[in-house]
Amino acid sequence: WDVAITAYDEHFVVPWAKDVTEVSRTRNGFVRLNGGVVLVSLQNMELAKRFLQRWADVAVWLDSKGEAQVGDIVWTEEDKQQWTAWHDDLNAEFRGPSQASLVLLLSSFDMGRLRGVLGWGSCQVCRETVLAKLDLILGEANFPVRFRALPARLLNHPESMPNHGAFTEDLLVVHLKGFWWRQVLPKGALFLFDAFRGSDWNRDSIMLQKQLYETWIRALPKEARAPAPPDGFVSKDGKKMNFEELKQLLKHTDD
Repeated sequence: WDVAITAYDEHFVVPWAKDVTEVSRTRNGFVRLNGGVVLVSLQNMELAKRFLQRWADVAVWLDSKGEAQVGDIVWTEEDKQQWTAWHDDLNAEFRGPSQASLVLLLSSFDMGRLRGVLGWGSCQVCRETVLAKLDLILGEANFPVRFRALPARLLNHPESMPNHGAFTEDLLVVHLKGFWWRQVLPKGALFLFDAFRGSDWNRDSIMLQKQLYETWIRALPKEARAPAPPDGFVSKDGKKMNFEELKQLLKHTDD
């Protein structure tokens, strides 16, 4: 393969879902993708660069419904109608332009191919390499890319986990994404809980992040580290105070 994407499969189990299809299948019966981890072969460096540029351009065009100009390419009104149709078909179905643009590339810009290459229960790219044609601009040279879908539960796990959030032995990459993690990591809101996240479902992920963060902090030069909080109590003018001094201050404030 030239490009490997990560897909949810029939073995992707999460603690909040009664059935695997709740997390792994899209609303209209396709295999769900996650664009957070994409592997690009560097055996052909020019092809790798060309793919990344095409993916970025298609994501912009898809999200803007063809309105955004990339380089000197300006789409006609008829072209914009096509981008709008692709946007409406794919953006919500695959939860954003990153995944939607990958799906569009995988299908060779042909929605008629999509059910065969990415349909739930009949996902060709989940079983074998699929050749896609990414040439889109009139007069452009042939642009074949070989795609393969690999299990997200191994290479790009972005969900809560069963067994109190314990890692499986074959897990390689954990992907901390979403609102819950944005509250937990910088703010330490470990007891925050919603329908899809909770500290009890993400135990090993939380511990791994803390271990990596502490290791990184200790590797920094002392002058680059965040200042440690002061010991004891400090008045508003910066004077250090012991507990007895603080009690006297509070007593005078109450008086």
